[in-house]
Amino acid sequence: MPTMTMNNTLYQELEQAAKMTGWTTTAVLEAALRRYFAELREDAEDAARAEKAWNDFVASGEKTYSINEIRQEFGL
Repeated sequence: MPTMTMNNTLYQELEQAAKMTGWTTTAVLEAALRRYFAELREDAEDAARAEKAWNDFVASGEKTYSINEIRQEFGL
């Protein structure tokens, strides 16, 4: 099983979270890691979707507009 070292302040926060939830410190760490890994996966999926959307847009040949063109068009 992995081990880790953390500073005293972080360890105190971990113990406080365990007391607030009624969980063990191990359970708090496992839950935090699960959420972190889920966020990493979600971020990677979002980045892949954004890249695909950009590539699809570029391949479509649609015109892009600069901010100056928009301002001029709408009198801003």
